[in-house]
Amino acid sequence: MLIDGSVLTYHFRFPRTTNDSLYVCLNIPSISLPTSRNICLSESQENQLPETIRNTMVKLSSEYLINPMDKLERKDYEFEVMSGDTTSKYNASVEQILSFASNGTAVALELLNHDRTREEKWETDKEIVTTIKQSIDERLTTESERHWGLHFACNSIFLATLIEKYLRGILSQYFDGKGSWALGFLYEIERKGNFEEAVQKFLPIVELNRSYFYQSS
Repeated sequence: MLIDGSVLTYHFRFPRTTNDSLYVCLNIPSISLPTSRNICLSESQENQLPETIRNTMVKLSSEYLINPMDKLERKDYEFEVMSGDTTSKYNASVEQILSFASNGTAVALELLNHDRTREEKWETDKEIVTTIKQSIDERLTTESERHWGLHFACNSIFLATLIEKYLRGILSQYFDGKGSWALGFLYEIERKGNFEEAVQKFLPIVELNRSYFYQSS
């Protein structure tokens, strides 16, 4: 087994900034931890990366890192979480963060590979968010873990913050969920990968409910 867990997470704004990033975090059991850890992987750690993973990273980088702002960095994600303010942000331990992040990612990957996603057969936003929530609830136990697990699931599907807020609004019955605003965004992203075009599918419901979407957290 090359990996036994993963976290996929986006940090982005529109229009794009130099700090935007996509983290593909893999738990690779064959890599031994050094006595002194740093956020960037040491040469010895990089040399321990399985050849299949190294080759895949090179291939994907050559295909997708085509913007002058693009760069590939290999980091120790667990140590980065330990070193920053992440634990206070989520009010959780490092182990808890890695748990709800990886479980949320697993749910997202299952959904992206679902026949109904690939064939665009989800009919309503309530249908898809209820499916996501049920999968999260099966994997995580506390309300806090489930809250953040849902966040990581939405983020890993590339559903932006406003869309996540809308989906939570469906779960809290603020919205009836009978529309397909989030689905319109998802299908457009899956077809073309163009955020600007995809967000146009979602903006009408934002304009109709501006006070909800832009109220202070």
